[in-house]
Order: sequence, then C-alpha cells, then structure tokens
Amino acid sequence: MFILLEAKILKDVFKAIMHMYERSSFSCISTTFDNKKEVACHKNVEQECNTLAYFADPYSSW
Repeated sequence: MFILLEAKILKDVFKAIMHMYERSSFSCISTTFDNKKEVACHKNVEQECNTLAYFADPYSSW
C-alpha cells in the first residue's frame, strides 16, 4: 500500500503509517524503516501499534 505525501513532515509520516496499520487486515510483529529523519516517530509507532521497529543497515546490499 502506498500513500502519497506532499511533504516529508514527521507528523504527516506518522499519520500515514498509522493509517496503513489501521487498514491492514493482519497484525504486524515488526516494521523495518530506512534511516531517514522523517521516521523519527518510530517509538510512537512501536507504542501505538504494539510492534517493534527495525532500521535497515545502510551498508548492506539486499
């Protein structure tokens, strides 16, 4: 699922992530983010969604 944001503002990113969790038909055990400042809300996502947040290793090829 993709949600288009006009700007990468922390508040808007958090609202979009919460919207995706609310619309999901399954529960998520964990979420993986990239290392950008707009996902600084990861602690709020962990608390609100009862999930774990992980970050991608920038020096690992996938």
